[in-house]
Amino acid sequence: MDPNEKQSPTGFGEQQFVPRREAIPYTVLFENLPSAQAHARQVVITDQLDPDLDWRTFEVGTISFRGGRYTVEAPPGQRFFQTEVQMREEDGGLRVQILAGVDITTGQVTFRLTAIDPQTGEPPTSPLLGILPPNNEQREGEGFVTFRVKPKRTVPTGTVITNSATIVFDTEEPLTTNEVFNTIDALPPTTSVEVSASYTNRPSFMVRWSGADDEGGSGLRSYTVWVSVDGEPFRVWLNDVTITQAPFDAQSGCHTYAFYVTASDNAGNLTPAPEAPQAVIVALPGDINGDRMVDDSDLLEVLFAFGARGNNLSADVTGDGVVDDADLNVVLFNFGNGC
Repeated sequence: MDPNEKQSPTGFGEQQFVPRREAIPYTVLFENLPSAQAHARQVVITDQLDPDLDWRTFEVGTISFRGGRYTVEAPPGQRFFQTEVQMREEDGGLRVQILAGVDITTGQVTFRLTAIDPQTGEPPTSPLLGILPPNNEQREGEGFVTFRVKPKRTVPTGTVITNSATIVFDTEEPLTTNEVFNTIDALPPTTSVEVSASYTNRPSFMVRWSGADDEGGSGLRSYTVWVSVDGEPFRVWLNDVTITQAPFDAQSGCHTYAFYVTASDNAGNLTPAPEAPQAVIVALPGDINGDRMVDDSDLLEVLFAFGARGNNLSADVTGDGVVDDADLNVVLFNFGNGC
């Protein structure tokens, strides 16, 4: 691994999909090589942001050096950050001035770490003093900086965001890191739900749903199916599933069931809850004649057809192809209920 490296989120798949709504975190690693003949007294990192990023959303993150011995976290939301770190006496007792920020007119990010001798107010002249010594087993010659920035709200799915950084130690030649990239998945999946009818007399009915990610996106990953009974708040019925249909067991009595489905794609986009249910069904198990009441007439229909076999038997409320005790029990259990 290159000791001076740029890192971005792994993302999903070969295209490294990330959601448009979230800031992309970046890390720049730097190292004063073990073969170096002197400490690095100043480290300057520059990074030209991609034009499809919203430069105004840039946030300074973490600045760390000497293998993590000195680490500073910028407050959240800081587009510009300035501080000073006092190094320990065993590390030379230097002060390290830190400047970090972005030029929102050009999109250029700069992190500048400068060692200052407290006796002179200038960078140290000794090659044995500085921010980073030549690297060793304790990794004292390593450091990193992080920042975050969001994609523009208007970039479409499939937009590729690229990024690399340049690192300069003192007056040495600039070192250019590897280039990283991520592909934007801008929109969440769309979904739909359907039930067998607007009214059913069966104790269990089938709910079917479908969905699709936006064209060119990371692909639909899973569904979450929500249900509301008689206007109560929606609750999760099936969570994070890949199936597209399932039987729903109705409660005894007459109830109204409302459904909607949310879906997530592989980039992490999530379908928002709709303003209205996507499917509604009223269920009264055992109402064989469809008069919205379970009474003697429904019981008689089961008794007269008891033992009959075949498809689409009106008294076969369980739908198993035979009128038997299971159908009788549904009617008896719901006897007297109506809508």
